[in-house]
Amino acid sequence: MDTPSPPPGILVAGHFDAAPGYATWRPGGTRDWLITYTLAGMGRYRSGGAPIMVEPGDVTVLPPGVPHDYAVPPEGRWEFVWAHFLPRPNWLPWLQLPTVAGGLSLLTISSPTTRTRIATAFGQLVIDARAARAHGALAEELALNALEEVVLLCAQE
Repeated sequence: MDTPSPPPGILVAGHFDAAPGYATWRPGGTRDWLITYTLAGMGRYRSGGAPIMVEPGDVTVLPPGVPHDYAVPPEGRWEFVWAHFLPRPNWLPWLQLPTVAGGLSLLTISSPTTRTRIATAFGQLVIDARAARAHGALAEELALNALEEVVLLCAQE
């Protein structure tokens, strides 16, 4: 069954610590961008071909319209943070990360310092994105600032 995604234009972010059985399948992709960062465990993506495994320190980016599915492998768990978003126009060059399959981009962050900064920025992004639902535009701007930090750190890497 096709997994729904949020309406485009609404910044939504979260933190999952998922067990085997968790899966998302979107044969038509989404109408927004999706970025994930693996904190622990392992996840499996498929986009136009063979499975791609992600591990701690891996960032994935899926642009709109890219068919994909992702899941927790049967033998483990997957802790990750994620955001659905529409990028600001000046972010587009920064989102051009190495593509591994069918439009899925994957970047492994090797620097421990950068990994910590991305995890911290994502944590703030999740907090501010939730606050934006209750507190409006300024909270959403704070969430976008945290997301921009994630995007910039990835582009710098």
